[in-house]
Amino acid sequence: MSLIEDLKKQKITLSFAESMTGGALASYLTSMPGASFVFKGSLVCYDNDVKTRLLGIPQSLIDTYGVVSKEVCQAMVEACQKMFLSRLSVSVTGYADGIEKDIFIGIKDDETHIYHLVRNEQSRGEMIQEVVDFVYLKIQERLLFV
Repeated sequence: MSLIEDLKKQKITLSFAESMTGGALASYLTSMPGASFVFKGSLVCYDNDVKTRLLGIPQSLIDTYGVVSKEVCQAMVEACQKMFLSRLSVSVTGYADGIEKDIFIGIKDDETHIYHLVRNEQSRGEMIQEVVDFVYLKIQERLLFV
């Protein structure tokens, strides 16, 4: 069964708040037939102003913890779920360039899970693809336990 079929069968809708991936999560999902049945939308919030104005992330949270932090990632994933009214939401904030830089991924359904990756020596494109692969693996794992 395909990812879209699994999501449809379990009546799960998806939404994304993407920073470092720049829309790659949404692009991957919408490349699959039937995505419109499960995909609510995505906000590419690359700029901090977009995070604060559209997602409602408090500037004080960014100032206190940094834009690439588990705290901001959690706030992004929670705001994404509220914005799109999806059952499952995902947020990504991180550094696409540089070695040993942090990446945080939030996945929220009934609970919120924050994952921490550390960027290695991949190219920018390879790192973004690694994050996309990681997110979809976690979504598929989640579908097994519903």
